[in-house]
Order: sequence, then structure tokens, then C-alpha cells
Amino acid sequence: MLGSAEAPKGAKNDPAGSQDRPGPKAVISVSPLAAAKMREYMHARGKTGKALRIWLKGLGRRISYGMAFDDARPGDVQVVCNGFTIVLDPVSAAVFDGARLLWVETGAGGPGFALEMPNLLGAAGEASRTGDSDSGVTGS
Repeated sequence: MLGSAEAPKGAKNDPAGSQDRPGPKAVISVSPLAAAKMREYMHARGKTGKALRIWLKGLGRRISYGMAFDDARPGDVQVVCNGFTIVLDPVSAAVFDGARLLWVETGAGGPGFALEMPNLLGAAGEASRTGDSDSGVTGS
């Protein structure tokens, strides 16, 4: 799985992102293409009905995060998307506030999902550099 703090080269997503529910802004938004790919991925692997958990693995020079299918736990922040739910623990939700789940066609690990995190700014005021992800949630 590819993790990113910027839209990776080859990302194919709606530039405006997607807000799948009315009301307050979701912690994480999902591009229409990523939502479609996630629904396909979940169905093909028998994970329909499970939530996609995204968690912070480490903060430092690079942000590390993981993704896996899981059930919601007490205290989780839940983001209802178009056909699936993302769950985050409160600390991860605070760090990933404003992030967007993307589908990328190219990357070190091939096609897969990545997080764009424009709210995490570097010292020069530019978006944070590439993060690392460790997960089995990838494309085929």
C-alpha cells in the first residue's frame, strides 16, 4: 500500500474530493474513484460490512499509517462514505483531520490507496512529504 502526504503522481481522483454526507465536514474525505475501488475491493474479499480502520503508526520526519478492515470500537470516530465506513481512534482522527483517501494507479507498490494530507504543513509552508503505510489494503 502506498501512503502519501501529497497527491501522488498518477492519482486519478476528482479534484474537489467528495463529501458523502451533509452537515459538518468529515474528518477524512474520499474521492469518488477511491470510494468505487474500495467497494469493489471489499466485495471481492468478502469484507462487505466491515469498516476500514486507518491508524497512526508514527509521527516524525515521515508519517506512518496503517489500514485494515475492522469493526468499530467504543470511542472511534466514524466517517460514513459512499458504501463503506472509515473508523479512526481519536488520536488518529486528530492527526488525519482534513486528509483524503485516494486511489493511485502508480507508485512503489503498484496501484492502491493513499492518503493525501494537505493540512500537515512542513516548515516551508508546503504540504508534508510522503508518508509511509503498512497494510494489506491494496489494489490488484
